[in-house]
Amino acid sequence: MQNKTTSKHSKDKNQEAINKLQGKKFVTDLNKWALLTIVKNSPLNTKYRKSLSCMHTIDFDHKSAISCHRRWCSICESKKMAKMIDKYLPQLEQKNKLYFVTLTAQTVGKNKLPQRLKDISEIWRAITKYNRIHLKQQFNGIRKLEITIAENNKYHAHLHILMDNHETALWLKSQWLKHWKKRTGNSRIANYKAQDIRKVTNAADALIELSKYVAKALNLDRETDKKGAKIIVTEQKKDWIYQCLMKGKIRTFSHFGDIKATKILAKELDQLETKKPKSFSSNTASWQKGVHNWASKEGELLGTNDLKKEKELFKSQYEHYEKTTKKETD
Repeated sequence: MQNKTTSKHSKDKNQEAINKLQGKKFVTDLNKWALLTIVKNSPLNTKYRKSLSCMHTIDFDHKSAISCHRRWCSICESKKMAKMIDKYLPQLEQKNKLYFVTLTAQTVGKNKLPQRLKDISEIWRAITKYNRIHLKQQFNGIRKLEITIAENNKYHAHLHILMDNHETALWLKSQWLKHWKKRTGNSRIANYKAQDIRKVTNAADALIELSKYVAKALNLDRETDKKGAKIIVTEQKKDWIYQCLMKGKIRTFSHFGDIKATKILAKELDQLETKKPKSFSSNTASWQKGVHNWASKEGELLGTNDLKKEKELFKSQYEHYEKTTKKETD
């Protein structure tokens, strides 16, 4: 296969965009392959395998590249995040003030995660319903569920909320604490000091923070926690999060009050934002996993990214991929 390189003095922005996309495709495929091959008996394995075909074919004529739309796919999640920002930011910027609220509860072990997610969903619905029916106070914004993997094999599920009224944010915090105590009989499950309310100085930055992946899809070999101790984010743990979300039919994002719904259509995620590089002659290219690149029928490679940076950052995942794919071909 032939790979055309561009001169340093005449950079093609379209080529740079393709190279960046090539790196993302390579890394997210490493993650999906690890989920598929390390978690042997997951009920999601068929879905993991199918999602490997995400962006398999790039069609410049129709400006499309069919995506898998799965939450464990970093390409699809980043696309959703970009669309979400485009659609919600204009509404949020019309607000005089914004507040970023984090509502949290104690970390839980694996077996308690499904119930914790159910509790969070039901408490949120109870709070918003009570306000809508009885108080009818200013309560407008968006909220996102995030799950991180903590120390000692535990999971930390919490809510990030962007809203437009400080008094209502304080009321929301008090209701969150009240409902957890009422539900569990334990006031320590949701600690007063662990809840956070801060004024937003930049709506775009706050929305980007809120729009992060519901669960971290990728982990670097050198990832550490706040104390500097390495956290091993295993594929089994990530798979368990995806299982809990899917089985419990947990809604990870919602809007409330006067923030209008802005549905992100599948066809929007399948749109190809990147244009064809000048040096690439074909209008279609398909992913070749042996070279981690798209290629035309004639063998011309689309990307010029050598992937050295990605292979170093995700060294253990890459080594696992190389080892296990070699076994499949032997």
